[in-house]
Amino acid sequence: MVKFIVEWDETMWNTGKFVLTTEQMNIVCYAWIATALMVFVTMQYVTAPYGRHTSTKWGPSVNNKAAWFIKELNTFFVMLYYMVVGSKTFKSYVWILFAFWVIHYFYRTFIYVPMCRSTEKKMPFVIVLMSIFFNQVNAYINGFYLSEMADPADFGKEWLQSKLFLTGLVVFLTGAFINFKTDLTLIHLRKVGETDYKIPRGFLFELVVSPNFLGEIIEWFGFYLMARRNVAALCFAVWTFANLTPRAKNHSDWYKINFKNFPKRKIIIPFIY
Repeated sequence: MVKFIVEWDETMWNTGKFVLTTEQMNIVCYAWIATALMVFVTMQYVTAPYGRHTSTKWGPSVNNKAAWFIKELNTFFVMLYYMVVGSKTFKSYVWILFAFWVIHYFYRTFIYVPMCRSTEKKMPFVIVLMSIFFNQVNAYINGFYLSEMADPADFGKEWLQSKLFLTGLVVFLTGAFINFKTDLTLIHLRKVGETDYKIPRGFLFELVVSPNFLGEIIEWFGFYLMARRNVAALCFAVWTFANLTPRAKNHSDWYKINFKNFPKRKIIIPFIY
C-alpha cells in the first residue's frame, strides 16, 4: 500500500505551497477522475438546483450573479498564484498554458458575469461551496503540476512546434470561440427588463441544445492535448465533461417541457447525442 505523506520544506513554508510527490499526485488525480465519473452518474438522476432549475429545497440561497463571480474568481486566482510564484513556471514555455487558463477565467469572471442579465434567480449556498471546492481542487492540481512537477525540458521550443501542441491549440481556440459566441447569443436573448426564457436560434443552436457547454468541453480537451496529455489536465477535461453533459440534458428536458414547439435538436454533440 502506498504511504500517503504530505511533504514540506522551508521554501514551501515560505511560499505556502502544498507539496505532493509524483506518485501521490497520480493517486490524487485518478481518485479525482473516479469522483468525476461518480458525479456524472449521479447527475443523471439529480438536477443541480440553480439557474432555470433553481430550487428552495437545498437550503439558503445567494444572489446568482454574486455566486457565479465568487466561484469563477476562485480558480482564476489559484492559477494566477501558481503562475507567479511557481518555481518552474518561467523556466520554459509552460507559462503559455497558465496564460490560456487565466485568460479564460478572466473572461468568465470579469466579463461574462457582469454581462449577464440580472434576474431574481438565486443559487443555493451549498452549491456555491461545492463549486468553490471543485474549482479549488482542479486549479490546485493543474497549477501545482505545471509550476512544480512538469519537466521544463518537455515544454521548450520543440513542444511549441509539435503536432500535439498545435492540434491542441486549434481545438482549444475552436472551443473558446464556440463558448464565447454562444454565450453572447444567450446573454442577448432577452432584452433589458425581460425575464421570460426564449428559444435560442442560429449557429450551433440549430444542432444542439447547449453549444456553450460543448464549446467549453472542446476547449479543455484542447488544453489537455496542449499540456502533453498530463494527468492533471486530464482531470479537468473529464470533470468538465462530467459536469456539463448532464447539465445539457437537464436543459434539453426543460425546454421540451416548457416549449411545445421546441425544435428537434441533439443535446450537446451534433448528430450524435
